[in-house]
Amino acid sequence: HSDFLLTVNTKFRPTNESDMEEVSNELRDAMLDMLTTDGLKQVVEIMDDNASFSSEFIDKVACKFSVEVGDTAKGGRVHAHAKLQFTHNTKLRLNFPAIKDFILQSMNNPYVNGLHVHAQLIPYDGFVDDYIEKKMKSNSNK
Repeated sequence: HSDFLLTVNTKFRPTNESDMEEVSNELRDAMLDMLTTDGLKQVVEIMDDNASFSSEFIDKVACKFSVEVGDTAKGGRVHAHAKLQFTHNTKLRLNFPAIKDFILQSMNNPYVNGLHVHAQLIPYDGFVDDYIEKKMKSNSNK
């Protein structure tokens, strides 16, 4: 079993609401595409020569993500946080160059010409779920 916290940062700092919505929506759509079975097959590297991204080796996949604009004095950047959970019986890892290529090609936005991608293997303790859903939780407490 492997759980990853993935951050995809567009490095784009919007200066108006329209640009923020455009880039946020495109990143959301790109993440939705990438987190399908077909998308994951392109960005998850199976490290065993005799294994593949199939139900024989990957028993279950669960993904959730959110897109947000960071909150900084200079103005935040449009980025996504995702939790990817794999129940598997093979070695796998996230392929960062493939993630960048997938997202950039899917977005095809002149404002976004590079990405910062980071991931870390995480234990399950509920913290990551809370972190990803922080906007939903803060909005529901109003």
